[in-house]
Parts: sequence; C-alpha cells; structure tokens
Amino acid sequence: MLVLSHFDEPEGITYDDLGINENNLFKNVSKIKGNAKFCRSTMTDLRNLREIGGDANFSFSKFKTLGGLEKIGGDAHFEWAYGFEDLGNVEEIGGNVKFDMNKIKTFTNLKRIGGSIDFTMSGFEDLGSLEEIGGDFKWGYDLKSLGHLKTIGGNAQFNHAKLNSLGELKTIEGDGDFNFAQIG
Repeated sequence: MLVLSHFDEPEGITYDDLGINENNLFKNVSKIKGNAKFCRSTMTDLRNLREIGGDANFSFSKFKTLGGLEKIGGDAHFEWAYGFEDLGNVEEIGGNVKFDMNKIKTFTNLKRIGGSIDFTMSGFEDLGSLEEIGGDFKWGYDLKSLGHLKTIGGNAQFNHAKLNSLGELKTIEGDGDFNFAQIG
C-alpha cells in the first residue's frame, strides 16, 4: 500500500479532464500524511484509504462513500457534497467540521470531533453515534435528536431548536444558547 505526503486536486480542472481515472488513482493508497483537497473531484470512493493526517476538503465533490477511511486528523469540509449519504467508517475528526447543503442525515460510526461543528445549513436529523464535540456546536434546523452526544467542549447554540430531548448530553463547557428552543 502507498502513503502520500498530501493530495491536491488540480485548480480549475479535474484528473478526469486529463484522462486519469481518479478512482483507480487511489486503489492502493492507505494513508495521506498531510492535507487532502478533493474539491470538485469526480472520485466516488476512497477504497483502501484509512487515514488523512491533516485537513480534508470534500466540497463540491462527487463522493458517494469514504470507503475504509477511519480518521481525519484536521478539519473536514463537506459543503455542497451531494453524493454523501453518510461518513461510512470515519470514527474521528480531529479539527473543525462544516456541513452545508448535503444529504447526510446521521453519523453511523463517528464518535469524536476535536473542534467545532456547524450544522446550520445541513439536513442532519440525528447525531447518531457522535459522543463528543471538543469545540462549539451550531445546530441545524432539521436536527431532532442529539443521539449519543455526551459532551460539548465549547459553546452550544440551540436557539430556535425543536429537539425531542437533550438525550445523553451531560456537559456544555461553554455558554448554552437556548433562546426560543422547544425541547421535549
């Protein structure tokens, strides 16, 4: 298996535009040590990739699955990435996460986000397996359940939320904003 120092999609064109099949490009890659920029990528599956050590940007990409990816060490961006329906095997994202305008509804394996998370323009309904957010939390309008979330390490913004309950949430280490929230 191959280990890459980083990966960067060409600016203004894709590898497919150059006649290179991006899915085949990654079939033997198991790790990217640094950042991975998949913006506008036509790739649909990361196959055997298990870890991205730095930031990962999937914005405007065509991904359907992250394959065997288990960890993103830095920030992760999923804005306008309509192919995603879940994050697959990803268990940890070390930095901040941004979800805007995609089809992801819940987390199936993600346990920990080290930084802040922003759901404000997402279709998330349930946080599912997520247990810990290390930074701030901005809820999304469609969110109805906090799933297994236990800890928010920063501020939590729930204003105008319509949640069934706070579920397993035990700790908000920063400020909690519940203006006009409906819980229960």
